Amino acid sequence: MSNFISVDFGMQNLKVCYYDGRKMHRVDLEGNQFSMTKASVNAVYYKENDDGKLLRYFFGAKEAENARKYLDPDYVRYIKRELQKEHYSRTFCRNRYQFDALQIITDIFRQIHKKMEEERFDTHVPTILTVPVLFSEAQKKMLMYCAETAGFSVLEIITEPFAALFSEQFFDECIEENDGEEYVMVFDFGASTLDLCLFQISHSSDDVAIRVISSAGISFGGKDITDLLTDYLMEKYKAISNTLILSNQLDKESLQPTFFDTAEEMKNSLYEDEDTPEIDRSFFGNKIVLKRTNVDSILEKNGIWKKINKLITEMLDATDDLDKDDTGLISKVIMTGGTSKIQYFRDKIHAMFDDAELIGDPEELDTIYCAVSSGAIYYALQKNIEVSNSIPMSFGIDIGNGFECVLNRNSFYNLPGKRKQLSRAKLEKKRWKINVYQTITTIREHSDVNLQEILYAGYIQLDPSHYIENGDICIHFKYTDDGLVASTAYANEIKRFIDENILLSTEVRHG
Repeated sequence: MSNFISVDFGMQNLKVCYYDGRKMHRVDLEGNQFSMTKASVNAVYYKENDDGKLLRYFFGAKEAENARKYLDPDYVRYIKRELQKEHYSRTFCRNRYQFDALQIITDIFRQIHKKMEEERFDTHVPTILTVPVLFSEAQKKMLMYCAETAGFSVLEIITEPFAALFSEQFFDECIEENDGEEYVMVFDFGASTLDLCLFQISHSSDDVAIRVISSAGISFGGKDITDLLTDYLMEKYKAISNTLILSNQLDKESLQPTFFDTAEEMKNSLYEDEDTPEIDRSFFGNKIVLKRTNVDSILEKNGIWKKINKLITEMLDATDDLDKDDTGLISKVIMTGGTSKIQYFRDKIHAMFDDAELIGDPEELDTIYCAVSSGAIYYALQKNIEVSNSIPMSFGIDIGNGFECVLNRNSFYNLPGKRKQLSRAKLEKKRWKINVYQTITTIREHSDVNLQEILYAGYIQLDPSHYIENGDICIHFKYTDDGLVASTAYANEIKRFIDENILLSTEVRHG
């Protein structure tokens, strides 16, 4: 049986697993962790030594923790989210160095690789990376580039909710113990994204078939909730803040980050036990309190559940199997990810899917924090399960008319989408390069591709020497094991292909 590595490169934490052919190990990146989750902070601190050499300190290092605590500008956290930006760069050590997101993420992967080798894990085995549902093809390519540059051999990239389904925490209850056919939804609420995935699971004799029939996601997670709680605490305890500033215990620049750290810790502690209605902390000698009712009120006021409800409804409505009113047909909802511990969301999900069994104990850290990393390993080990994926994104092109959809969300692999007729004049103006975009939401035709909901996926480069005849061109796309591919024909002779299986190109962008 093969060995595997899985890396859950979360925005806030890292979880790495290794399978040695017999059992799975959670990799201790810090070398002295007692927590069963073996989660490490996903961060790096850059510092020059006295000789002018650039040093890098990572998860668990005292220097990195001090840099975080004292708000050092050369401490980097939440770097994963920067992959969603078209360009990102940052200077370090008084502007002596400038790094983009790819360089910073590669540094972190190199440290993971180094730590695994120090612990005598075989780093040459296939590696599986997990990403949010809404990661674009370009973002996946960038993450793969960073991992492979660091020395890993990436076998596959799968979505986080897909991996969670296969975890030891959920697999038996949702798959092996299933009889007949049922629908299961994964609600994976992490630090930076909410990822949803709807599965149809079928048993036939000794065979199991898993079909991904719909996916959805938003860039909103635990960090964003902590931001809201930080604003609440700063407003509620404004008098304390003013006193701390006047007494030089805090300055204005460090006030918000200090409240953020306190809000994050209080939020996590508030939901460690279901019988904890409120939590208090000493903030520079002053008592501050956060109640569950405060959290509920803040989430309600900011319309968070309305957004999630709309996302779930659209996901159901986008399937051929269900519509938006068929919540009663979903038999199980898996709740995982650190933010899923918040009781407000569990109550809302229970009310929406009142006939479904909620799976995932919020007090079990293994279930909440490690389902994705361990699930990626167990997915790789499956042999008798047929898996059928649908595409969680709609793909579109732009050659001057805005977003034009060419492949609908929740289409299936290897099935071509609608044909698009392209003006030869516009293709020549674009030098035969067709930009490709993707979106997880419903987008009106000809929308501006610069909308936040639309992500750049890559481009298709046509060879003009293949198109010597006059006339417009037709193009259609399909999603295969090799990714998104295109085929072309002349508009007046669509059954005769000019080019087939043109691969999507993704540029690894440096800042």
